[in-house]
Amino acid sequence: VKSAQKPFNQMAQFGHDVAEGGDPRKKTPRRRGFGTLLRKAQKFSRPFAQRGTGKRSSFYSDYTFGLWNDEGKLLPIGKAYFGFTDEELKELDKWIRNHKVARFGPVQEVDKELVFEVAFDSAHRSPRHKSGYALRFPRINRIRWDKPASEADRLEVMETLIGK
Repeated sequence: VKSAQKPFNQMAQFGHDVAEGGDPRKKTPRRRGFGTLLRKAQKFSRPFAQRGTGKRSSFYSDYTFGLWNDEGKLLPIGKAYFGFTDEELKELDKWIRNHKVARFGPVQEVDKELVFEVAFDSAHRSPRHKSGYALRFPRINRIRWDKPASEADRLEVMETLIGK
């Protein structure tokens, strides 16, 4: 039982929402270990946005986000497409259109000012991402309009969570 409690203590140490049994008001995380539910959420800043597909094709609804490294550079770690309401989508789309920096084909680089709380099932090392890490099943948990980008998590937090 103590070994099952260790991940919960580590997550709580970094201010993450950790729940046993699940909370019906929140998105359901996947089952982990001893039948408990482990929910991870970190604060990421978003540097890129892309238009969605289908009914979202006229909105910027696909977001690439990253963590800050030691040199103050934002390194991409994942991409999320869902986890927000239609109203939040409209608000995000408007923000993106007003904060464009550069365009790379269908992808818009935006000001590094907005922070997301992203929930994910697990994280692992990845040579594909500049950060060296990738997230499994990321989804936007909350849009943190109240947080400056400087308060987004740093790469060290991810290194501590999964080990170097």
